Formats: sequence, structure tokens, C-alpha cells
Amino acid sequence: MTAGGAVVEAEGGILAPEAHQVARLVRDLDPSREYLLEEIPYASSATITVAYRRTEIRHLLDGFGFVVPQVERRPIIACTFSSVKYPGRAPEGQALLRVFMGGALDEAILERDDESLVATARAQLGELLASRRSSPSGCSGT
Repeated sequence: MTAGGAVVEAEGGILAPEAHQVARLVRDLDPSREYLLEEIPYASSATITVAYRRTEIRHLLDGFGFVVPQVERRPIIACTFSSVKYPGRAPEGQALLRVFMGGALDEAILERDDESLVATARAQLGELLASRRSSPSGCSGT
């Protein structure tokens, strides 16, 4: 039934909220599905957005980003090159990067303050992309 009270008949549907919310929605339809949905684990992560002058990054940024394998044992799990992935997200001559930390394997890192997370993100980008920061402007926290 819609919010306006109309009934819609369909052979199927797609529910896209988090699994625990879908579990409540299907509780009366199929209790076994409710149980399965409630068992799906979640982990939190932090997203740190940083900006650089394009000249401050020696890497070509010739992709959309990278994922860091667990075997590397780094505090970041991925980075997207937002200004490459979405043209117009950064002014000409600038690079906007989004760094991900935390996840199921390192939720403890999320206890750090924003300044620490930003410093860690920048240090990792310095190592992985040969980036350097010449001025403190252009960053935001989690």
C-alpha cells in the first residue's frame, strides 16, 4: 500500500534499507528471512576528504582510486580520486581525494580524533601517491 492508500500489485519488489530494517519489514511475511537479515554484520568506517594542488601529487591519478590489501597492514583501506571520478568536484589544478579507514578489521582507529585521522590519511597518501602538502588549507574531517 502506498502512503496515499493505493494498493499496488507486483510479482516482486526491491527493499534497499539496511538489512536490520528490512528484517522488520518482512517479519510478518517470512520469519526465516528476518532471522537471516538480522545476522548480517556491519562495521563502521571513516571517510576523510583531502585536497591538494595537482602539482603536489607525483602519481598520475590515472584511475578512480585504489584498495589497500590487508596484507599491507596500513591504517587506510582505500582511496578514491574524487576529482577524477567526478569531473568538476575540484577546481582546475586541484585534486580531491577520499580516504577510507576503519571497517571490520580496524574499528579501533575510529576512536581517534579528526585531526589524527586527517594526519594519518595525508601520511599514507604521501607514501602511496608521492604526495606532499605545502599548505594546511583544503581538508575536511570525517
